[in-house]
Amino acid sequence: MRRIAALLLLAACGGTAEPLALPPAAEEDVCNDTAMAVCVAPQAAHLVPFGSVVVGARRELALEIGSVEEAVSLRSLLSIPPPFSARLPDGEEVTPGSSTRVIFAFAPTSLGEYAVDVEVAGLKLQLAGWGVEPFLVCETAALDLGTGAVGETLEARLACDSTSELAIRLSSTWAVGGNGFDATYDEMLLGRARLEVNIRFEAESPGSFYDHLRFVPYENEYGTEPVAIRVRACITAADGSGCEGR
Repeated sequence: MRRIAALLLLAACGGTAEPLALPPAAEEDVCNDTAMAVCVAPQAAHLVPFGSVVVGARRELALEIGSVEEAVSLRSLLSIPPPFSARLPDGEEVTPGSSTRVIFAFAPTSLGEYAVDVEVAGLKLQLAGWGVEPFLVCETAALDLGTGAVGETLEARLACDSTSELAIRLSSTWAVGGNGFDATYDEMLLGRARLEVNIRFEAESPGSFYDHLRFVPYENEYGTEPVAIRVRACITAADGSGCEGR
């Protein structure tokens, strides 16, 4: 029986990395001593879950496929119907005893659930995802706090609206670790509520500063895309320098 191995890699989404864990097949074996490898029988299928992706956005998942016994062509993956697609950055063929990356993508153009089955040399995969509207709509995607002096506190307010009928508990992160910015807001939104975000910034040295504030539901079980707001501030020195080219 011909077998190929589905190996675990990292899935890249929006500049971040998250593990892509394939559920075990109906029948499984041990390919080698590496716990990351799963041998799959021809009748078994693996789910490749993209989760919830905002309409108009794109999510990519990287899967490494390795041949156990013979050469395998991956060219058929290039004809996956939209909104799914695949690219083969390392070549279209897997030689015996080697592996290659396949980058699957999901880019929904309308709301709804999507799924497609693909098969390569007995390895069956189901690509699945949801096209959704943003769970949070903010009045701007870029917020400028203006210009201030060293030690001065700059403040701005951002208004966002929840698009969900359900209560949402928010979680947020800074892409660059805050970089001097701080945000306060009510963590709980009760169904299509208005969210007021207060952002403050203070720096001890002159320069132009920026970061991205990213919101997601606190328990993000469906992999909802973050809503990102770019924030920027400029701090000048006593002679007015520090914001050149701003």
